Amino acid sequence: MTCDDHVLRIQDLNSLNGIYRKMTEEEQIVPGTYFRIGRQLLRLEVPGEFQAMELSKQEGDDSQFWGSPPPRVWARLVQVLEGGRIGEIHLLTQAEVCIGRSDGDVTFPEDGFISSRHCQLLNKNGDCFLNDLHSSNGTYLRIKGQHTLN
Repeated sequence: MTCDDHVLRIQDLNSLNGIYRKMTEEEQIVPGTYFRIGRQLLRLEVPGEFQAMELSKQEGDDSQFWGSPPPRVWARLVQVLEGGRIGEIHLLTQAEVCIGRSDGDVTFPEDGFISSRHCQLLNKNGDCFLNDLHSSNGTYLRIKGQHTLN
């Protein structure tokens, strides 16, 4: 932490768990952003290539493989577990995605530290924004580089 001209700044020096700050207003976030709600550590990612199934056709067979129609995914939300393992992955297809304990598009019903409707991810013309929905315990963004404190 530094203080220059009555301005406080904090910087993460590549710590293992990072430093998080409480959100006070809607903010734009980018892929790779980590945020914390309740006991959940979440990361926003852009969707990558999905692994295709290995299908073999017999000669002369002109049939096509039928599966589910491909979703229109603009991002995915990854739950990061203790030890850095990946938990649940949620494909984000709607422009507004509510995250909560019991009410929302993505829910964590076992986490009593998350509000019923906790926060919201918004896709605005391809840019992603995160907004706390006046939750009881807040939404916290991981600091990258240096950040000025209020």
